[in-house]
Amino acid sequence: MTERSSVGDFGEQWTSYQKQEGYFVSEEMLEDYFGPLLELSDFRGKSVCEVGSGNGRFIKLLSRYAASVCGIEPSDAVDVARDYVKDADNVRFVNQSIYDINLGETFDYVLCLGVLHHLPEPVEAVKKIHQLTKPGGRAVIWVYGKEGNRLYLCVSRILRFFTVRIPHRALDLLSKVLTYPLKWYIALCRKAALPMRDYMVNVLGNYDDYTLTLTIYDQLNPSIAEYWSREEYEAILRDGGFSEFELYHRHEYSWTALLRKT
Repeated sequence: MTERSSVGDFGEQWTSYQKQEGYFVSEEMLEDYFGPLLELSDFRGKSVCEVGSGNGRFIKLLSRYAASVCGIEPSDAVDVARDYVKDADNVRFVNQSIYDINLGETFDYVLCLGVLHHLPEPVEAVKKIHQLTKPGGRAVIWVYGKEGNRLYLCVSRILRFFTVRIPHRALDLLSKVLTYPLKWYIALCRKAALPMRDYMVNVLGNYDDYTLTLTIYDQLNPSIAEYWSREEYEAILRDGGFSEFELYHRHEYSWTALLRKT
């Protein structure tokens, strides 16, 4: 698989699902990614870059705090993002691959949320994130984890064998159908300690049907979707140039890293 396939996957996804409202685009959602590592107020007055800004949902939130925000997005989703944040005068976008980026500037904070695990060369991408981060600055990278996901991976890998090969309309329809068993499972999680209960109740439990469909599509669509153990993730971060970082096991199924550039 190549980065080109990942770019196409998400370009189609974000140009197809353009509705942005509710918990999915809330400050609470973004802070949920950070956990105890960071608060939105930490961005106040800072320069911020988001690698893989997608539909712009986090760019808009960051623009309320940061002095300036740069979104790096290689796909056609950049047009969706530009329209979504058109009222923010402290935002700009770069329609370019992270591997090719050479902005000639660095940032106080560099974010990469839910992107690294979809890239063919994650270590090279982390090296670019390291270059984009100011000395003394911080980067935040969130990825899927192996821990807490083993049962889910048994199911998703079977589904993805087929879903990465079917056209958008078919996958969209399948995703809508799968919202029904997902809602049933969320309801069960409210009553019993089932796998991924925390994430099901406290994140997906806040979504409407549209966002649940998008979430399922997002899981079944990408050509590349890696799940890393803590040890594997730490090795990627170190090989990418970061020696100082903290990890947060978000909802016990994924990893958020707060990295410091020395």
